[in-house]
Amino acid sequence: MHCIYYIYFDGYGNCRKAVTGQELELKYGNDPEVFRMAVAREFSESGEGCTRGHVSVVSCDGEKGLAEFLESIGDDTAAGFFDCRADSRPYNF
Repeated sequence: MHCIYYIYFDGYGNCRKAVTGQELELKYGNDPEVFRMAVAREFSESGEGCTRGHVSVVSCDGEKGLAEFLESIGDDTAAGFFDCRADSRPYNF
């Protein structure tokens, strides 16, 4: 059974929360922007929220398909949006 999931990614590209289309409708008024703001506020240290997250839409075969998708993208904080990689090196000034 295909399900549509809305996934919030923070500014570092890490998945923070995923909801089904039904949850989006019931909890967030069917508005991905409201979902984004609520989750950003939830994970923000100050509680004010962060504007640097985004919501992606994924169609998967149930929760197993969602788990496989999330596993395939990994949880690498060096991975940014569009699968860019960061290179960090210490510098002595």
